[in-house]
Amino acid sequence: MKLLTVLLLIPLALTAQTSFSEDINLAYTNAMKGIHYAVANIPEKKNSISKELIDADKMVAKVKLSKEIGGVSVESIG
Repeated sequence: MKLLTVLLLIPLALTAQTSFSEDINLAYTNAMKGIHYAVANIPEKKNSISKELIDADKMVAKVKLSKEIGGVSVESIG
């Protein structure tokens, strides 16, 4: 009985690991899209912006950009 349980759980664990890796890669790609958007759209007059990038009714990334002394701070969540 224990052997049967183990044999049934192994494929479940393998698919969970691959889907987790795919989710991480998708989140990383979406966060990079947010960073590219923020760098391309640095405002001249405002000190900070906050924007949500939406594609096909799905939020791709949440971007926060703020100007600081000596540079720009970008936070992107994909």
